[in-house]
Parts: sequence; structure tokens; C-alpha cells
Amino acid sequence: MRLQKGFGLLSVVFLLLLVTPEAAAEGIAPRRADAFAMGGTQYAQLIIERRIIIRVPTLVTRRSGPPPQAEIEWKEKKANRCVPMKAIVGAAITRDDSVDLILSDQRRVRARLNDECRSVDFYSGFYMEPTKDDRLCADRDMIHARNGAMCEIEKFRKLVAEE
Repeated sequence: MRLQKGFGLLSVVFLLLLVTPEAAAEGIAPRRADAFAMGGTQYAQLIIERRIIIRVPTLVTRRSGPPPQAEIEWKEKKANRCVPMKAIVGAAITRDDSVDLILSDQRRVRARLNDECRSVDFYSGFYMEPTKDDRLCADRDMIHARNGAMCEIEKFRKLVAEE
């Protein structure tokens, strides 16, 4: 029997429980005599899957406190096709067709959504599933809203504050 990397002790205990005589006596696993009476060895397969989801919160606007500073006007520039997932620390909704991603170095990247999607679905944050290359890419990956909406990212645009 070969155990894949990532299987924990609980998985091993469960596998052993399937083949012990005590498990057979409790009716959890077939008895060894029954297996041989049916013509030989029985094989079973146990697959344990794990799913990792990364949650990205949206920024909350302040309703009280000092008056807000003048709103920043953002200018869109050409951007890379992919963004490292580890760099995404938050999001802001500023337009109907896109979600602004806030990166760990305080840069912003606008993720333009496909035509069927509305950014209002992402006000309570969104989820993304890790990829093999740990990057969120346009024309490949989707973001998932907490309300169940899923949207593909058409392209990224780098945001630069207008002066």
C-alpha cells in the first residue's frame, strides 16, 4: 500500500481499521474469511481530497470619523496577464465591471470581469482557488463571490494615481 504525501495519521488509522479483525467483527470491514471465500484477495481504494480556498476581503468604507480625503482618481495602464496570489491582500469595488485588487506593496491592479458579471456581487469579498503556479491569470482563472457568482477575469490593468 502506498500513501501519498499529505495523508495524516488519521488517514492511516482509518486504513488500518478497515483491515483489522476487530473491525471485521464490528461489521466495519469484510471478514478475512469472507474475502477468501469469495475467491481471493479484495482490494479497496480510499481517496481523501482536500480543497484550499483563499478568501479576499473587500475594503470597508468608514462611516464615521474625520472627513475623508479627496477621492483618488486612478488611471489605467497596461499590466501583466497574471498577479501572484500571495500578493493580493484586499479588494475594492469602484466600478460596475471590475474589482480593484490591492497588493501587499500597496499597488492596485484592476481585474476586468467578463460581460455577464457585475462587481456588486463581490462587495462581501471573494474567493479564489490556488493554482499550480500560485498566480491569478486573466483569460484562465475565475473569482468566486460569497453569494455563489463566479466570474472569469478578462484582463488586468495597472492603476496609477492621477496627479
